[in-house]
Amino acid sequence: MLTHSRLSRIGLTVICGVASLALSVSCHNDNSSPTSPGMATVNGTVIRGSGTFEARPLGMEIPLSGVTVRVMPSGPSTQTDASGNFSLSGAPAGNVEMEFTRADINARGSVVLASGSNSITASIAGGTAVITPRGHAGEEIEGRVGFVNIGNGSLVVQDQRLGSVTVSVSVATIIRKGNVSVSLSAIGSGMSVHVKAMLQSDGTYIATEIL
Repeated sequence: MLTHSRLSRIGLTVICGVASLALSVSCHNDNSSPTSPGMATVNGTVIRGSGTFEARPLGMEIPLSGVTVRVMPSGPSTQTDASGNFSLSGAPAGNVEMEFTRADINARGSVVLASGSNSITASIAGGTAVITPRGHAGEEIEGRVGFVNIGNGSLVVQDQRLGSVTVSVSVATIIRKGNVSVSLSAIGSGMSVHVKAMLQSDGTYIATEIL
């Protein structure tokens, strides 16, 4: 026959066991909850853009100092230094909109930020900021022309490093054959070209110069 004291000990053991199991389940559920979105750090340079697509020839960037850089709508903010450089931490990873303001500047642009460190260049023209997810917005593209589309102002270049690259031209694009300025129609399939271009926020290229 079980004594009263022994029954009490058994009951206490069962209660403790149930409590331990509940605590274990609770901890397991906490660990399986979705993790919060990653955070990003942005190191960038703000420059003045020009032309229809806010592009500038390589090596001719004009840095913009004293520009307030803010992650919209109410994220972290900082200000560019004398060289147009800035560093901003605590931004959310993913597709974000950034605002660039100064007494004479009020522009916005979007960029996809990865968790961790990001390096960007923001080219400002009017109310538009073309943000390129890299330390320098310029690219050198070299190879044979695969196709030229005069109608939409673009050409496809077979670059050994980048592969097949579609490059658009604008009214600001300089096209030269030797020392003579020519139009896009002077370029044909199979010709070798050297293109200086700017990488845009949507991953396309805008040519600043085609040789």
